[in-house]
Amino acid sequence: MTSPSDSTERFLSRALERRSGRFEPYWEWLLHLLIVCVRIAVVVAILAALGTYFYHCITLQCVLPDDAIKTAKATDKEPENRARSSGARANNVQENDVQYVWVQLMPDQDTTNTPGGRLVRTIGPEGGRCPTITQGGNSLRMYQRPPSAERAFRILLCERVLIDNGEARVGAVTLPARADEPNDIVVIGDTGCRMVYWQIQPCRLADGWPFARVADSALKQVTGKSFILHVGDFHYREDPCIDSSIDCGMSPFGDNWDTWKAEFFEPASKLLQAAPWVIMRGNHEDCARAGAGWIFLFALPGQYETASACDSNAQMYQLNIGATQEERSRRRTLVVMDTSDEKNEHNYKANCERYESLWTQIGALKSDGEVWFALHQPLWGRVMKGEPQLGTKMEENDEDHTSGCAKDSKPGDSPLAVFRDKFAAAKNKPRARLVLAGDTHAFQFFWPRTALTPIQIIAGNGGTKLDKLYQTTPEGKTLLGPDRKPMLDQEPPAVTPRTSVGIDGNNLTLVQFGFTVMRRSGTTWSATQYDREGKTMAVCQFSEALSATSSDLTNCNDILTRDPPSN
Repeated sequence: MTSPSDSTERFLSRALERRSGRFEPYWEWLLHLLIVCVRIAVVVAILAALGTYFYHCITLQCVLPDDAIKTAKATDKEPENRARSSGARANNVQENDVQYVWVQLMPDQDTTNTPGGRLVRTIGPEGGRCPTITQGGNSLRMYQRPPSAERAFRILLCERVLIDNGEARVGAVTLPARADEPNDIVVIGDTGCRMVYWQIQPCRLADGWPFARVADSALKQVTGKSFILHVGDFHYREDPCIDSSIDCGMSPFGDNWDTWKAEFFEPASKLLQAAPWVIMRGNHEDCARAGAGWIFLFALPGQYETASACDSNAQMYQLNIGATQEERSRRRTLVVMDTSDEKNEHNYKANCERYESLWTQIGALKSDGEVWFALHQPLWGRVMKGEPQLGTKMEENDEDHTSGCAKDSKPGDSPLAVFRDKFAAAKNKPRARLVLAGDTHAFQFFWPRTALTPIQIIAGNGGTKLDKLYQTTPEGKTLLGPDRKPMLDQEPPAVTPRTSVGIDGNNLTLVQFGFTVMRRSGTTWSATQYDREGKTMAVCQFSEALSATSSDLTNCNDILTRDPPSN
């Protein structure tokens, strides 16, 4: 085959030969030269295209199918079922364009209660690159967690599990360490702004929806020994608000990123970085509401087994949260449950069976350990009037509190009765010391007189519209006024006797926005309720000593004696 250079040489030789005393016309020489240039240009274009391809698809890792499912096991033993790696597109979004960073506590690794490390997550713009974690002089790659509903969540969510509890950073953000002995635990819940067809909360006004102020006040209570427990119910903006409304006009709504950003990530952005989180799922994050968003943003690796956009069949998990300070130290374990689907009548029997199964797992915990039980809905307490709903069956004077799996159960009954019955059936020793819950939009501290029923703290006053408190008898019967309507309780907050679902005890209820901080001194825990400004409103105590019962050393003596705030 003749090369282009040979053809050009022969042509130039012929062009310079004399034929009949004349040179061959120059136009023929120019034509051949043009053809050669075109051929060279085509070759250069092909080489440039190949170079561009290799640059984008190798340097920027756009097609690495094997690497897309790699994990960080070689460096920090991260579980191998990680999401596919972050693929960078050819755009101007940079790796350091991270908008939100937070850490979640991972479940214990095995039955020995070995702490499971930290799950690091970041959110950045869609189409960007996952950042790296700097730890111990190493750069650890994060991996994309793809959304199940991409149109609703056009963001880049990245994650990586760190087993090593040493200092680590994402860009300029220092990641909070997991405390070996957490003694300053912040409890918050029910934080979203209510926006439904039958009730509107002033989401645009700080006084009407004070979650940002609550989060800022809680930030001041965080120490190096803290973790933050959110007991669920983030998402309340379910229905549209008319644009002209001064309360909520132009607000996003529905299960999508814009709403989640407004409801939680933006007002809690500083608190997110302050300490590790335990993030629970409330009934507002069930599959009929905002379950897909919660699972995408907060579900732990392996917590849900299906690949669907939303799932209600979550695994229970446990967290090592230190040990008691006694002559013979005992492990303290936080058991975290997903009861978001509790009110689903269609899954009533299935939930009964699932709760029975979960209780069997709780029974496998060491009998001499200290157990805290966390679920969204409370098991006892003073009933309050908020959103109309079926479900929890927590009426104080309700005598029909048999197992939720009983054959004669009625629609509207709650499978949570399974847990109440199991606690009531305990012999010799209570199965848990403490229950942490939300759902009721107030602060409550309930301690029973029986030694076998746990103490319960309700921390559902993080920002959503508060429930109303009505006057009742000690047995729980609501008192009616002359107009036959329930009478609001206007008395200053105080400890009162209370019977709840057949359990006698004492109860303190505060109808105010705020949060709770739990601090330990020796074997005594203090649960301090702060208002939205960070002022102390009440301090309740209980003992975790092995010999202590629910009524031993339990009190709420330090209560601010003034009328409840009007919020």
